[in-house]
Amino acid sequence: MKAQEDTKIFEIKRFHRKYGKTRYFSSKYDFGELGVQPGGLLESVLRDLPSPISKSYSFFFFQVIQLLTTQKKALRILSLPISQLQAVDIQTLFTLAEEIIQSELVDTGRYKNGSRPSVMFRRVMKYLTSPLGGGMHIADVQFASRFSEKTGYRPIISESIDHGCDDPELSAPISALKAADAEELQEKALNHLRKRKARMRGACLDVIAKYHAFQKRLSEFASQRLDRHTACALEDRTLSEISTINILSKLSPDALIHFYVQFFDTYNLTEIGSYQQWVKEYGEFPFADGISELSIIDELGLAKSKHNRNKSPLLAALVLSRFVMPPMPIMCARHLFQMEFDWNIGTCNSVEHSMISETPDGYHIDAIKPKTSQAFSGNTSGNSLNCSSLHRVVSALVDHSRWLSNNWARETDSIFVSLEPNGKAFPEAVMFLYQQYNEIFSASYSLPRFTAEQLRDQGLNEFYMSTHDIHALKARAGWDSIATTDQYLGQTIIRILSEANMNTYMAELAKSIIWAAKGDDYLKRFGIDPDDVNRKLLFPINSDATPTSNVADEWLSDQDTPILLNDDRIRHTYRQSSWYRANWQSLLSSNEARFMRIHLPRIIVCMALEKLIENSEYAHLYAENGHKND
Repeated sequence: MKAQEDTKIFEIKRFHRKYGKTRYFSSKYDFGELGVQPGGLLESVLRDLPSPISKSYSFFFFQVIQLLTTQKKALRILSLPISQLQAVDIQTLFTLAEEIIQSELVDTGRYKNGSRPSVMFRRVMKYLTSPLGGGMHIADVQFASRFSEKTGYRPIISESIDHGCDDPELSAPISALKAADAEELQEKALNHLRKRKARMRGACLDVIAKYHAFQKRLSEFASQRLDRHTACALEDRTLSEISTINILSKLSPDALIHFYVQFFDTYNLTEIGSYQQWVKEYGEFPFADGISELSIIDELGLAKSKHNRNKSPLLAALVLSRFVMPPMPIMCARHLFQMEFDWNIGTCNSVEHSMISETPDGYHIDAIKPKTSQAFSGNTSGNSLNCSSLHRVVSALVDHSRWLSNNWARETDSIFVSLEPNGKAFPEAVMFLYQQYNEIFSASYSLPRFTAEQLRDQGLNEFYMSTHDIHALKARAGWDSIATTDQYLGQTIIRILSEANMNTYMAELAKSIIWAAKGDDYLKRFGIDPDDVNRKLLFPINSDATPTSNVADEWLSDQDTPILLNDDRIRHTYRQSSWYRANWQSLLSSNEARFMRIHLPRIIVCMALEKLIENSEYAHLYAENGHKND
């Protein structure tokens, strides 16, 4: 940070990484304009910031500071020296920030509830290294946000319902899996992840196959002669003569595309300079609206929506699909990259055709993770169907990218761009409209809705379930530490499997409670076999029941083999207990009968488990999670 004392202006350096390239900027804090006194909290925070700092951190922090300086109380706190401030002052500042974020509707991007600017503002404040007046550091100040924030939960695709899957077990969320033991659950979970991914892979390949079929058709149009009558229209470069208009008006959509493929070749409109010159001189392609309702337009993502169809550019994009992959196939190709290599979206977008090299048995692909400039690589070599399919897709991407570089204008060298009909190849055709295209794609193939982040999670979770090698997962994902990898697994597949275990247990517990309250006859009314309930209880229903081996009996006969209690189950107990502490009153008031039947048994189990945990070697896990015995 540079400080210009005479003008009270502080300059902060910031950076932004995109496609593996880093750009540097600066932000200026004019204390005179802000009304903040130098030498206070704000200056201390700015002086301790890393240089350069992330653009997103800087952006949100500056926005919130600008809003805070309109509040007298916040202005006072920002101007006071840190030696005169206490933890309560920092909590007040955070509270004021959230109030003003909510009232002023800070540009929060996809975080509509304001959590992102609030989180980033607090994180920047915590860079301050000097202690407050009482000796406490800002990083240690406790604050309960009013916004819902991500708290260790990462939904994956296999947690959604898949309406297009015929198998009832695979169409249900993975957390609903039922298994007799942990080994069976692991096997079923892996199969679930693989089947979901296989359906998505098949849908992507189908979209690309449709594109190749249409591309082949365009190539045939380029080589097939027009009939003599239609060929006469090729001689009119302006496409404005009455005889030309009469000819084109009688053509079917198929014949019109045939004509325009040859017209573009005849006058070299496949090259950007010639195309732009023609459009500048003549403006529109006659009867372009004749092709605007073709189903292939939507299948290839050539139109942004059914209500936004600029006819002449749409025709040009359709004709040029002979050389350039349209948005939908490009998006599906990127999906395939994510499914094969488990790269995040930024790493995929970093790939340029110069970073792809052909080997005797496939392609070698280099990539860069934009956030860290970390290098990754992948190969399409192998005899599996996945490798051979991906090989064909990479080959098409390389041809597509080279053609763009040689014939058209482009704003990025990424292979995952498509042609904008106004004359530029740009990533936004896929990236900024990603979710719109993806929802169309998901709906067309009856797939659950998903994001690029979830698609990567699906692959990483499958990889871990296949190998159970946390170090291999760390290397594949490119994470810095095992701690990050462990935290990720706890947020995704381990959490889900714990939930599946708990769901199975709670289903059996519900049967037990029905029996305890109403007896055998009531079980039979619901079609439940009392003997089946008996086999799954910790203790038998009655002494006359068929002898079974249950957990309690095994423990009583051999107390050296205690009931399994591990980290995952402890954390799950903490999450569920915390949720009930916060919500039990509203659950009771909203539906007392449901509370008594479903929630109360769970609460009792949680309370019993907590007492057990507090007297076990795992008590520290509750302390780490901030548990309070309330």
